[in-house]
Amino acid sequence: VITCGSGVAEHKLVIELYDKGNLVLTDKDLSILTLLRSSKHDPESRVTVHDRYPIEVRQELPVLSVAWLAEQMKGEKETQPLLKVLNRCIPVGREAAEHCVLAAGFSPALKMSAAPWEDTE
Repeated sequence: VITCGSGVAEHKLVIELYDKGNLVLTDKDLSILTLLRSSKHDPESRVTVHDRYPIEVRQELPVLSVAWLAEQMKGEKETQPLLKVLNRCIPVGREAAEHCVLAAGFSPALKMSAAPWEDTE
């Protein structure tokens, strides 16, 4: 959430990084002024213009560490692909997880049997 301005001119830009993502502009009271993607067809998570943005239901990311992530991977079945495991452990969206996997030099299809958590250097 990025806050710009102050007082009556305060606005917030909410950047959603999960699922297909979204950009939501609200006023200081979190009333939605405009958004990139409306979810009016999903009654469970309806977000439309003039509604109050449900900031309190945001998902907190876990505190990440190499040790924590290694433990998560070690507990998975050997046949599970790395990308699928990361998508369950780190709720940042498939594209962001895939980018990280590729940037680290791994294949998203790499299986847990390859022990990607071990230091290979």
